[in-house]
Amino acid sequence: MVIGRLSDFGLTNKGYADWEMVREAQVKVAKDAKSGAWVDTDDLNNKTRGDKEIDDLHYTKEGYVTFGKRLADAAIALIEKK
Repeated sequence: MVIGRLSDFGLTNKGYADWEMVREAQVKVAKDAKSGAWVDTDDLNNKTRGDKEIDDLHYTKEGYVTFGKRLADAAIALIEKK
């Protein structure tokens, strides 16, 4: 099982009080699983509006590609570990 942890969107935007709690739970579930892993997504949602960088809810186009690669790499590592 590979979990893509929620991005940092909820940490930098108001109104998402439980965001960090969910992120921590995702990591714990992955670490506690016999064959579990998690991947970081904090850098996949960064976008620029004008001259300001924001942590958007959704990933960039390139971010989704990177996310898929990270999930695949983590899954392969779990399979090869067996």
